[in-house]
Amino acid sequence: MSDKLYPRCYHPWDLEPHYSRHVSAMTTENLHHKADIAEQLAWRDKRIAELEAPFQQTHGVHWSWVAKEAEQRKRIEDLETELSAYKAVAKERWERLQVTADWVDQNLSDMQVYELKQALELPQRPQDGDKEER
Repeated sequence: MSDKLYPRCYHPWDLEPHYSRHVSAMTTENLHHKADIAEQLAWRDKRIAELEAPFQQTHGVHWSWVAKEAEQRKRIEDLETELSAYKAVAKERWERLQVTADWVDQNLSDMQVYELKQALELPQRPQDGDKEER
């Protein structure tokens, strides 16, 4: 494992035009000592960090939004699945209710239906001849 801050590049031509520009700048600025070169590298690293900071901040916010969106999409899918299940149950209950209502209409007299509704405390449906109250 390497303790180096930067990876070693054995082919400086892979780093062109940056490599030649730095060699030229170090020669022009008389940077022949490690301390001088380290100062320049530190300045560059500081500047890179300053320029990357807003990107890192917005990048982090972006990924938090992506995570929240994925979470919300999952919640929507779960709710849609739950709604489908409720719709299926409601449809089944409605069909059973319709069958029961049809059976009541076919097998009970009007008086028996009236007494059953009274016992169950159900609202009365107006008959064809009755006037609806408004």
